[in-house]
Amino acid sequence: MKGGAMRILATGLLCAALAAPALAAQPQAEVNAALRGDAQIYNGLFAMAVGDQIRRNCDTIDARMVRAITFARSLERRARSLGFTEVQVRAFLDSREEKDRMRAQVERYFAQNGVRSGEPETYCVLGRAEIARGSQAGSLLRTR
Repeated sequence: MKGGAMRILATGLLCAALAAPALAAQPQAEVNAALRGDAQIYNGLFAMAVGDQIRRNCDTIDARMVRAITFARSLERRARSLGFTEVQVRAFLDSREEKDRMRAQVERYFAQNGVRSGEPETYCVLGRAEIARGSQAGSLLRTR
């Protein structure tokens, strides 16, 4: 590597090293807002939440667990690539406020798609539709 390229690489690494503590020092509310604002992360978590509720409420649909775990790890890698620490990501996922926000969004989605609490077949109908559409939630599910 030539001297100029080495200096550019070293400068980039130094900037990254200096930025990491600044991100780690962010208040958790700012971290949560940033992670929630990242479409790839939030839409992925939404798909996982939809799929999880479908599989829990429909006896004829199971999770594709390996695929779900792999997908969850990809979301974590995305968050880490944005500079957030494992502790910050875990705090976001464990946040009661974020869980409540996601639950409300999932409930709205279910209501818009004819799912009714206490009526398992309505979850099954949506689950089969998600699988057939090849949606992100559907890709995490399989019929028995």
